[in-house]
Amino acid sequence: MTYQRIAWIIPLVLGLVWGVWVEGWAEQPKYGGTLRVAFEADVTGFDPAIPGLQNYYVNQNLFNTLVRLNESLEFVPDLAESWEIQDQGKVYLFRLRRGVKFHDGTDFDAAAAKWNLDRIIGDGKAPAHRFFANVESSEVLDAHTLKITMRYPTATLLPALATNGTGLHIISPTSEKTWGKDVLRHPSGTGPFRFVTWEQNARIVLERNPHYFKAGLPYLDRLEYRIMKEGVTRVAALRAGEVEFVNWTPRESVERLTKDPNVRVLRGAESSHLYTNFTVTRKPFDDVRVRKALIGYGLNRSAIAKAAMLGYATPSISFVSPGARGYLDLAEQYPYDPARARALLRDAGFDEKTPLRYTLMTHGAEPSLPIIATIVKTQMAAIGVEVTVEVMS
Repeated sequence: MTYQRIAWIIPLVLGLVWGVWVEGWAEQPKYGGTLRVAFEADVTGFDPAIPGLQNYYVNQNLFNTLVRLNESLEFVPDLAESWEIQDQGKVYLFRLRRGVKFHDGTDFDAAAAKWNLDRIIGDGKAPAHRFFANVESSEVLDAHTLKITMRYPTATLLPALATNGTGLHIISPTSEKTWGKDVLRHPSGTGPFRFVTWEQNARIVLERNPHYFKAGLPYLDRLEYRIMKEGVTRVAALRAGEVEFVNWTPRESVERLTKDPNVRVLRGAESSHLYTNFTVTRKPFDDVRVRKALIGYGLNRSAIAKAAMLGYATPSISFVSPGARGYLDLAEQYPYDPARARALLRDAGFDEKTPLRYTLMTHGAEPSLPIIATIVKTQMAAIGVEVTVEVMS
């Protein structure tokens, strides 16, 4: 009996997003100018309901949320000036900012906020919808007060609203009524920048929103994202002065760039992670012994962090990244132990005569992912598991 099943590399190794910029931009902020960004991939659209890592980077300049996270990962006001939690966490009252307008000139109010929440909850394809599954109802109390009632008391609503990318970015209801499904090409938010143009696989241009509700912001006149899919191309463009910022810096270039007096390397908190997951409703991944063997005792995370991430990562077992709130590392529960992994697989019915086989799928947009997949394949072979790696384009 053998199994051919699929796993995805998408808790394995936690990594960092690096950015580098030309040193001159580190001076005191001044009004005006264009920031040219070397961007690693194109977006799939500007509707915040559509998943995509690059979408999230761009959309945070176009849209706002009700609440957001500050640099200390505390919840602070954004489109909501304040909020009140009632009934031990079952009811949330949000007092919204007055006088805020969308880029299309329409008003932001409680009705628009409710429409956005209903839209996300009702769209089963939106990655954020599952984070609002506990919402029982939302109600417009007046033009600037939104009431959200949960099915049961919870502390998860504020994180769900504030999470960048998979939270609740507020779009103009009028824009969707006007453009329908094509709204992904006609974004209208309340953010510091508004959409100008999108030349697919070439560049994205945003311009300053003169009516932004945060006084004095933004400083820049324009943001220009230049699509450069090769890491070496992005770094070369920076050094040549063609761009001022590289969004995703190749790890192999970090040490050299750190020594360049004209370049500043920015290292953020470890708030993102690379991981592998299985469909636990399918055999053999429905067996906890198999899961403990494959992604518990059978993985040498330290070796992966060193070889694939060049040491710029924290090996960890956690649903939360080391730089995020509530981080708890469970690595002590699953030390690298190939012998124990083999024993668990034997108990589950797999051995040399009936090996476990599965396909590990990943993609190449992040260069380390195929490397990680290859290392995982080698480590799985050490415990008698046959892995086929499939890199999607």
